[in-house]
Amino acid sequence: MTLYIATQLSQELADYVMFTSAPVNLSPFRAISLNFLVGLSCVWGGLIVTLMDISNGTLGLILAFGVGSFLYLGASVSLPAALGIEPTNARTGVVLLAFLVGAVAIGLILFNHDHCEAGDEHGDDEHASHR
Repeated sequence: MTLYIATQLSQELADYVMFTSAPVNLSPFRAISLNFLVGLSCVWGGLIVTLMDISNGTLGLILAFGVGSFLYLGASVSLPAALGIEPTNARTGVVLLAFLVGAVAIGLILFNHDHCEAGDEHGDDEHASHR
């Protein structure tokens, strides 16, 4: 529990610093308010997913989208700011191109992928332990 609190505290502090520094430059009150709303949206999203009966595939897509968003923000906003790199149109184009290549690669892998269908021709479900 202590590790979780330390992780969340450091994450919220990093969010506050990001909101109050360039290029966002929010006031401290607005930064704290926005940080609170973002945190509250995570709680609401967790409650909705927990209370709804969604498939593992849908849950995987939700998690992939969330992780992808964090990776994108880290690679395109936070890392260049930390390194003092100014954003340019060419750099933005490279980031978008890398995203498209990754999305197409994942799509091609998943296209017509039936490995994890429930059961086989004998009625055995070799992936029952995964669920």
